[in-house]
Amino acid sequence: MAQTFATEDSKSLDLAHKNTSHHELAVDIEPSHPSFGIAQWKENLLAFKKHKRLSLWCVAILMLLVNFGFDSLISGQALAFPAFRKDYGHYYAPANDYVISALWQSLWAAANTIGIVVGGFVAGYTNDLLGRRFSFWANLTTSVATSFVLVFSPNVQTLFAAKLVFGISIGLSYTTAPLYVVENAPTEIRSTLMSFFNTFVVFAILRLHGPSAVDRMDDIMLELKENLHLANRASLSEEQPRWLEIFQGGNLRRTALLAVIYALQHCSGMPFVITYQTYFYQLSGVRDAFAVTLGSFALMLAGNFSALILPEFIGQRKVMVYGASLLMLWDVIIGAVGFAKPDNGTAATVSVAFVASWAFFYQLTIGTIGFVVAPELPSQRVRAKTQAFGTIAANIIGWGIAFSIPYLLNPDQADLGARLLLIFVGLGTPLSLYLWMFLPETKNRSLGELDELYSKGGRP
Repeated sequence: MAQTFATEDSKSLDLAHKNTSHHELAVDIEPSHPSFGIAQWKENLLAFKKHKRLSLWCVAILMLLVNFGFDSLISGQALAFPAFRKDYGHYYAPANDYVISALWQSLWAAANTIGIVVGGFVAGYTNDLLGRRFSFWANLTTSVATSFVLVFSPNVQTLFAAKLVFGISIGLSYTTAPLYVVENAPTEIRSTLMSFFNTFVVFAILRLHGPSAVDRMDDIMLELKENLHLANRASLSEEQPRWLEIFQGGNLRRTALLAVIYALQHCSGMPFVITYQTYFYQLSGVRDAFAVTLGSFALMLAGNFSALILPEFIGQRKVMVYGASLLMLWDVIIGAVGFAKPDNGTAATVSVAFVASWAFFYQLTIGTIGFVVAPELPSQRVRAKTQAFGTIAANIIGWGIAFSIPYLLNPDQADLGARLLLIFVGLGTPLSLYLWMFLPETKNRSLGELDELYSKGGRP
């Protein structure tokens, strides 16, 4: 299996570079023999045909991320429903409407994030000690059980507890699914298969707005568990790696880069644009906010599928670096428009257009390719724990942002509106610069070649 080969590659490279001088010249950041464009697509199709069964299993495993897509949006989306606000909120006279307190909105976001952090931490152990199959089963059983509680929650307290437990299942899938694909997918189509990580997240988001043509997704998820025994993987070495190893030697650089990629997804503005988009449109005076949001999410799906193609022509590094820069520019524009008067119809139209296009560019670049690149970076020995750390770090940052947004956005609080995006400019710009300085080109490189790159001090 590909995992075995990857492990052997890593071991042989460790031996080959054991006595290598630390003062060797750095290798180039780009692959020595890049393959982009139409030729690469032909190679991909041949690889898919050759490894059809394995490729389909990689895609099936990534379907576990559908739950992540649902849960990442449902809280913010539910706020746009008057009935939901009435059931769980209180009447706010100045707005002549029901609102849910910023405290409970923040607590719901906190419950989800704490659960993901716990799930990621648990996955760091279970994947090494008990294998991938145990983590998959734990994810499935936990998510199915808590889904019923989420649907029938009678009060905000029960909803809080259910989101906490459901977050644990998301943390397991968020950490484990990328490990399986990166370790088993053939090198030539590894990046393409990993792009489906975000495809299923976006699919779930669009499902919340679209018609019932995909109602059987939940049934597919339940049927999938019958065959998950094929996803089992034994631990990678007899002596299990310690958490401290991911911060030692060359692993530190790889761990930091993985964490920066995941953190940038939150710090670019995603928690606001994706989660609170419909609510923001309503506050901006858009008449049919749900229809506009549906169109925006259709653009997101188009951006996600376009992300399968774009790296084949310019590589993954350029997609990440240019994409992060473009999103920062869009944040500045949207934030600046937010200073217009509330009754300015032109400003509202510009905000809607740029928020929708922001969502497209996010999915085209760091929203999709970030999930492709990050799991490829860690060394084989500490891959599970590094991925788990990235999950934990990103969601702690995401929790801090999600906790703050209701207080910054709600009309009974700071009421910043579109100006909120300027805060993300300050958060995301340093991380974007870090990508430009340290992100290597991982496309068309085997896991062993990436180990060699870092052992020789590869840098841009």
